Amino acid sequence: MKILLNRRKGMFRISHEFLLRIIQEGLEQFYYVEPQDPRGGNLLFLEKTLPYLQDGFQAHNSCTALLKEKKLYFPSISCTDRTNKDLIKIFELLGTKKASADYAQLEVIDIPEDVKKWKVTNEDGYEQVEEIYRIF
Repeated sequence: MKILLNRRKGMFRISHEFLLRIIQEGLEQFYYVEPQDPRGGNLLFLEKTLPYLQDGFQAHNSCTALLKEKKLYFPSISCTDRTNKDLIKIFELLGTKKASADYAQLEVIDIPEDVKKWKVTNEDGYEQVEEIYRIF
């Protein structure tokens, strides 16, 4: 089984391009959308945007978020989601450099198929997979 992990000190963060591909592929379970706050709560976003990406999306330069038509798109990927074949496929198409945000180095590792119970652990952001054994 393949799983997507962060292999660098920092944190698990995907790039804007990775998030854009997730949205384009319609993988709604891996992101959420919030309306832009009309009272100004999110207006700082507009001051910190990068040039337009594809399909009219703008990227925020201090977090992995995208803006389009006054809606903010954020990634939402849990540890168990990271084995999803569609997510892995997008990662493999982009590669580590394009898929990883700042302070992250995403990689796919293989876990033996006979490992049924596992968890992702991290040390200062560097992640690994540990098999869960029975404890009495």
